[in-house]
Amino acid sequence: MVGHSGLRWGWTWPRPEPFRWGGWEYRHIAAKHGWALSDQLATQMALNLPPVGRRAMLIQYLGPEYPGLSGAICKRRVVVVPVPEYQGRAKEIINVRGEEVQSVP
Repeated sequence: MVGHSGLRWGWTWPRPEPFRWGGWEYRHIAAKHGWALSDQLATQMALNLPPVGRRAMLIQYLGPEYPGLSGAICKRRVVVVPVPEYQGRAKEIINVRGEEVQSVP
């Protein structure tokens, strides 16, 4: 649970050519992007900000900028879907990742 947002165990599998991880939720996120305490904290910070976009049932949040490993500037993108039985107060996280917003010059 991240705030009022749940992160289900989910599933994943390796996809060949080009190699990447398929699936959704925690197992996919951890396999493809990694999941450490810093990821959890960045996700919480993003979810505490107003949403930046909606598409169908999906709601997207962007966290504050942070320096990426390569020196690029990144933001945490969190995609959630509302859980109807909680009347908008809870969301289920379906994807979380760091996203480059400014390349290294």
